[in-house]
Amino acid sequence: IEIWIKKTYFCIHTSHTCLRYLMIKLKNMFFLQQLILTEKSYIELGFLQTKNKGFLRKDNSLRSIYEAMRSDLRKLEDNCKPTILDRRVQHYCQNIYQFLNARINMIDLYERIYTMGLNNQFMYSDMLKYIQNLIEKHSLDFTDISLTPAKAIFGLEVEILEQLFRALTELQRLQFLPSLALIHGAHTRLTLWESKMPNRENWKINFLKNNPLPALFQWLQKLKGTVLSKFSLYFHDTLAQQTTPSDMRHLCAKLHHDHYQKMVSFHRKYEAACVILLSDNQVSCDTTDYDSFPIIVSYPPRSPPQLETILKMISDTADELANVDKIIYKFSSQSEKDAYIGNFVTELCTNLRCTKKMPSVTLKDVDQHKFVKAFAQFLKKTGKLRVPEWVDLVKTSRAKELAPYDPDWYYTRCAAVVRHIYIRSPIGVGSVTKIFGTRKRNGTKPSHFCRSAGSIARKALQSLEGLKLIEKTPSGGRELTQQGRRDLDRIAAQVKAKERKALKSAVIIL
Repeated sequence: IEIWIKKTYFCIHTSHTCLRYLMIKLKNMFFLQQLILTEKSYIELGFLQTKNKGFLRKDNSLRSIYEAMRSDLRKLEDNCKPTILDRRVQHYCQNIYQFLNARINMIDLYERIYTMGLNNQFMYSDMLKYIQNLIEKHSLDFTDISLTPAKAIFGLEVEILEQLFRALTELQRLQFLPSLALIHGAHTRLTLWESKMPNRENWKINFLKNNPLPALFQWLQKLKGTVLSKFSLYFHDTLAQQTTPSDMRHLCAKLHHDHYQKMVSFHRKYEAACVILLSDNQVSCDTTDYDSFPIIVSYPPRSPPQLETILKMISDTADELANVDKIIYKFSSQSEKDAYIGNFVTELCTNLRCTKKMPSVTLKDVDQHKFVKAFAQFLKKTGKLRVPEWVDLVKTSRAKELAPYDPDWYYTRCAAVVRHIYIRSPIGVGSVTKIFGTRKRNGTKPSHFCRSAGSIARKALQSLEGLKLIEKTPSGGRELTQQGRRDLDRIAAQVKAKERKALKSAVIIL
């Protein structure tokens, strides 16, 4: 009887162990499936795509998923008993827990990069220290052999960011060889990462023209291209001495941004005496050519005779130059050219600062027709856009014979207006009437161009200004506010996400 009881107890104990092993295995299978889906969303910049919030908020969906998975892992680890099987499961849980911590820290890093660009705080050295601390913190984490591929990809990602931000700090100090070596190191790591990706040639569909590379990898490539473009501008004279002028133009044309050619085009188009990029006298340049200091690059490529006067004007306006977004005019200002000069300077400075190369989708990345429809729906859903009472009676132009058939045409017009302001600001009522003008038929006589209704353009601008999407500029016209730019980019990201989802569905069907 005693032997039978022991055998029965052993059988019951064994069955409980198998059942417990089965439960742990099922939980792990479900958890790993969720982890795979979350990683796919991360590599496609899923932490940028939120529904009703701005980019990279702390309560975004992907971050909350990582935190929930981390808490589930902690519960599973606490329930493990000191057996051989449970110790093995506990070891796996600890490694995956460390990996989830690393992912959350990377989302924090991208949030810092976004905040730096939004607030115009160009602290590349602080960002570099944060990345280096991140590398040191996770250097000995998730070292299990089953997580070797994840460890390798994570290492490449943070090392690429470290190389690029270190290159930016060296470019601030005008160091040629260190910057070149760091950019080459980032390029080597990007090539190595691309070689580890599975072959997606079978997924390509010619008429859809989709890029098979992950969105995060594409952003890192763009960031590297932006840093390389900045390097080619800062050391343009040095690089031009190594080749012929035609080859130099051909090589610069392949860059992400050909800053030097833009300077040349601006000089010729607006008849500028010279276009000069000066340093702020805070560099440690290892050169003895002090005659050209502090000029970084100029067109025409020679020291202008007005250099001393320019340096004196800069020293006199040191307080005003503290505002990095303000364009200062001295002695003369032609109002008809202020907008073009301002757009050129703003675009050049934005690209050189590399602060707007966030992993994000902007309005320029989506189809204009789809964006206008999506933003019109957004304006209608908010219920805060002031709609005039006469929208169902008025014509949009003298060239039109009837009022619009679409009852929501005013929302569409406001969405189209704010899109044009995003692309070519500042603009006023006159510019809006010209943009939305059309040709008026005159019967047997030739047709002539006719502007759109000025009252509609004025009311549309006032309605958008009431939502704080646009604001008036001191020189006249309207431009986007920071809130307006964020809202437009957020809607553009949602449109892009829908396109990717539809593209994946089409691939699966085919």
